[in-house]
Amino acid sequence: ANGCFWPMPSSYYCANPDGSYDYKAPPCNPDARQEFVPFVIFFGIINLGTHLSTAASNGLLVEYAKQEPEAVRGSSQTRSLITRKTGEFAS
Repeated sequence: ANGCFWPMPSSYYCANPDGSYDYKAPPCNPDARQEFVPFVIFFGIINLGTHLSTAASNGLLVEYAKQEPEAVRGSSQTRSLITRKTGEFAS
């Protein structure tokens, strides 16, 4: 989504015909060093939203666990944690 609003800047270093960068030549786009700010802000907001939603879901799971019978208390939390960690490892 970020690329829709801010197109990627051209690379800082000049590219060789084979696609590698020529680090010994002067930069082709010295302004590229300053064009990272919108990307950092955008991904920081995404990261904050992810952490907030994880904290909210953990709080909701605790409330559900309080309502579970004593014999199976915490089973929904365990299943949720296993599912979340499996998804994290798969990604």
